[in-house]
Amino acid sequence: MSSSPPHQQQPPQLVTTLADIRWMEPMGTTEATNPTTTSASLLNGRHQRMLAWLGTGRVGQYVQRLVTDYATSCKDIAVGMRQRPLRAIAYGSALASLIFTCKSNPDEAALRARLAQFRQQMLLIPASIHNTRADKRLEQYTNLLNGNRLELVDFLFFTLLVERKFDKRNNFYAANDTTTRDWPWTELWLNTQDIGAFGRFWILERSFENCDICQEEWESPEATKH
Repeated sequence: MSSSPPHQQQPPQLVTTLADIRWMEPMGTTEATNPTTTSASLLNGRHQRMLAWLGTGRVGQYVQRLVTDYATSCKDIAVGMRQRPLRAIAYGSALASLIFTCKSNPDEAALRARLAQFRQQMLLIPASIHNTRADKRLEQYTNLLNGNRLELVDFLFFTLLVERKFDKRNNFYAANDTTTRDWPWTELWLNTQDIGAFGRFWILERSFENCDICQEEWESPEATKH
């Protein structure tokens, strides 16, 4: 009777696959070998904590309340517009008018451009029939702008052209002494030369009406005799 061969102990198998190698690596080795993944995970963690803080903290609560209030107001406005359409049209028209007035408020660039147009217009008209009022207004605004003495006071919906006694860059005592000057609103009222609104300066435009008609010729005694 033959005896079976004795049990032989199998030698340990060697790790030959890449998956086994990664499985046998200690914890943290993979993250250490890939710094990009580590930094990305840290950033994602910070973003998540920040979003969680914004969602549950005071800032998040404030934003949520603000959004809720605005949403409720918009819903109330929509319901009110349906119930009272005439009032909604009136309010909408008033708001559109205010926006248009604000957008069409002229500035210094518009004033200079308009003066340049008037100069070209007056060059095409013979000097003998120039309107004296137009010439004086054009000369006045040009001298004030060149002397830096014309100040544009913007009131959002209209602009006032205010004449200053001195140059803005003047450092003389008389120009900066508040005791010798009038009350600011009094100076504004007394020295206002023009008002700008709806894309035009009204006194300037009015001065150039009939700019090719010399009023002195019609008012002279010789003209009245004929």
